[in-house]
Amino acid sequence: MSDGYGTPIRLHFDGGLGMDLLAGLGADIAPFPPMELQALSIALSVERKVGGMPIPLFGGTRMGIDLNMVNSTIVIEGIFTDDDVNRRSSAATAAVSVIDFAVNQAQVDTVGQFTQVADRVFYDNLLELTLTEQDGTVLDIFFIAGSGDFSNPGVTNVSSSDSDPGPSGTKIYTHTTLTPPAVIAQSIITALGGSHLNSTITGSVSTSEFAPAAGSSKLTLTQGTTGKMTSNDSVLFRTSGDYAPYHRPFSGGTSATDINNKSAGDKVQDLYGILHNTDRGTAALIVGTAVAVASGGVALAAAGAVAATGGLQTIFNGDYPIGLQIPYNSMIQAKGGKKYSVRNFLIKTGLFQTTGGKISDGNEKSANVEFSTLDDSTGIQGTIQKFDVGYNAGEQHYTYQMVFAPIDIII
Repeated sequence: MSDGYGTPIRLHFDGGLGMDLLAGLGADIAPFPPMELQALSIALSVERKVGGMPIPLFGGTRMGIDLNMVNSTIVIEGIFTDDDVNRRSSAATAAVSVIDFAVNQAQVDTVGQFTQVADRVFYDNLLELTLTEQDGTVLDIFFIAGSGDFSNPGVTNVSSSDSDPGPSGTKIYTHTTLTPPAVIAQSIITALGGSHLNSTITGSVSTSEFAPAAGSSKLTLTQGTTGKMTSNDSVLFRTSGDYAPYHRPFSGGTSATDINNKSAGDKVQDLYGILHNTDRGTAALIVGTAVAVASGGVALAAAGAVAATGGLQTIFNGDYPIGLQIPYNSMIQAKGGKKYSVRNFLIKTGLFQTTGGKISDGNEKSANVEFSTLDDSTGIQGTIQKFDVGYNAGEQHYTYQMVFAPIDIII
């Protein structure tokens, strides 16, 4: 990638719905690809809340106080066009899901640095994990608190015996003080194996990206059959409290014959439909709390939230627009005799930011870096504030104007 003139603006979503459906993408970008935007013009606006006030008897001298309060908007004007019907298909891929037992799902509703779940008593709140296979087979894994042998993590604390305490079926035993998140992640893989559920879903563990100190608490699950999978509840936790591990439904699968071409109108419908009804997953908790307050007072709010959501049945669509990557050509970052190197526009907020980190000299990551809400050097976090679409009869394209608001914390 030698320059940014051919690099599109990319609109990123929370992930989880299988955003490969959007704009005909997904064949080569998985599991949560961005939506590429054809832009004709871009306007970056910054408004600082500062003003001067005249001081009496000082000859018109003005004084102002700058509290570093800034409003920012990004206006993009562009077009949606039909995909190239001759576009080549890619190889089949399987849908993927990620669960991280070191992080509470509620923390993911904000943008920032996450911390490891400090009190393992949260794991005693786990009741059930339901996974759906590609063919629709539903698998249930139950969690039983306060018992089990943890001398061989992931093996001896998993059982399918009906004589054991708890519901009939595959069970994972947890213990408040003896069960680190890495043990639970490995236990899921054991439970899915031939000795228990004999599932086609396979799993692997790796170090948590959110809380590395937790160890191998990140569980990546892969379907055994390739193809699309867009069920929002393919990964579903049921709990007795306010803790549910970070998780995303299976998504990103394609088949070898999928071309996923979309017309300009298809693309408009994708974004137009999403923007009319999307959130970051907090709606169920808010509604549950509101119901509890109305019926039993503030003291019962937490219990009411659980009851109103059926034991905190957590479903996260993952279709919330959460970030932009806007490429530009940089000379200061160009190496090896090249004139340009492509970088993304960035906004560095928060305390202790250095000047070098805010200007182009510190913009070291390539424009094709994977976007992350945990890293403000990969793009601009925020959401869509306004979206206008225009169409002239007989044309094969739609015009649009998008107003994007950079925001660091969204709930």
